[in-house]
Amino acid sequence: MEHSHHPGTGSSWPAWLGYLIVALVAAGVYGPALRFSIDRFDEDVILGTNIEYLKRKATVADVVRRDAFYELPARTFYRPVQNLTFLADVKIGRGKPWMFHATNILLHALASCLLLSLLRRVQLPALAALGATLLFAVSP
Repeated sequence: MEHSHHPGTGSSWPAWLGYLIVALVAAGVYGPALRFSIDRFDEDVILGTNIEYLKRKATVADVVRRDAFYELPARTFYRPVQNLTFLADVKIGRGKPWMFHATNILLHALASCLLLSLLRRVQLPALAALGATLLFAVSP
């Protein structure tokens, strides 16, 4: 089992523990979003008006050709991965708002863990890497 040494502390912990801490902190901070509706910022324009399309007609091949507002031909910014995650959210969560927010929380926790991994690979000390990653994880 890989351990990370903490300079100046004389202690070590399993490498997975840092990732677990980061993921739990990210999920804990953003967990309340699971109760939010889809009516803030651009959610209502992107999702609210397209939920029925995503539920009934959308296919993977179709959504990756559309822009972020599901217009075809694409007229504005292109976000195929976002479109795919929204399609998966609708299929899995049946269009319920909590599923969109759960995916965002999961992706943010994953991105935070990837940042921790990157900081450790460039040999930032374990506590500094964890601290910097936690700042990222709790920042909107």
